[in-house]
Amino acid sequence: MLIETAVIGRITGEKNGYVQAKFEYTAAHRLIATSEDEFCLHSIFAEVYHFKQTKDAKPVYPFGTDPMEPDYRDMDEI
Repeated sequence: MLIETAVIGRITGEKNGYVQAKFEYTAAHRLIATSEDEFCLHSIFAEVYHFKQTKDAKPVYPFGTDPMEPDYRDMDEI
């Protein structure tokens, strides 16, 4: 349920000091996750879920929001 409502996303990597993650709303299909994946909380929900920021915490950018990358909607497979 948390994946389907985009509360949590699957981490795909780190770039320039932030975590990049895929959320179901940017996927052309259901977001598949396994027990091997790492997950993150979408930043819009941080206050709702009383997220306590630590010194190791990094900002989360959903896949497709980096203006320097190609538009993910033009890709055949995400």
